[in-house]
Amino acid sequence: MEALTGTPPQSLRSIGAAVGVSTGLAAALVDALERLGLAQRWNVPEDERGGLVTLTMAAAAFRELRWTSGDWSR
Repeated sequence: MEALTGTPPQSLRSIGAAVGVSTGLAAALVDALERLGLAQRWNVPEDERGGLVTLTMAAAAFRELRWTSGDWSR
């Protein structure tokens, strides 16, 4: 669970494993961020962009957990 502890993952494979999604999905997210220019707009250094993806995916995983548990209080 390195993505949820704040330690940036070393690869797309570890991003996907941390939140239970495929490496292909993680790669697609990186590609989408690059195409939209969000990483550059947010001034995220090239070597830290994996951490940005990790945070995005962790937020999506948390939202999914809340959806499946029925907890809408937060």
